[in-house]
Amino acid sequence: MLAYTSLDARFDIGAVAAAAAGDRGSSSYAAQYAGLYFARLATAKPRALASAARQWAAGDGLPRKPVKIERLLDVEPGVLCYGAGTVYMEQPLKPNVLDDIARE
Repeated sequence: MLAYTSLDARFDIGAVAAAAAGDRGSSSYAAQYAGLYFARLATAKPRALASAARQWAAGDGLPRKPVKIERLLDVEPGVLCYGAGTVYMEQPLKPNVLDDIARE
């Protein structure tokens, strides 16, 4: 029988968050996750949109059938719509390269 070996430690961002919360002058940009977010979105988006299209196809009880949007900028007031994407969330304790560049 094979023994289980956890490889989770390399994905633990707790150390990065702790460093960012402690000394803002020594921000580390070693943990960049854009590639991970892109891969996750590329995998999940087609399935999520297909599921949403099936869900909204009938438009049961709705005044109008919802419209699929590609970008958040395509949202129009009063129009029911759906889409899939990545949402940016401002995190004050997260190192921000733009803030560091602005200070220099």
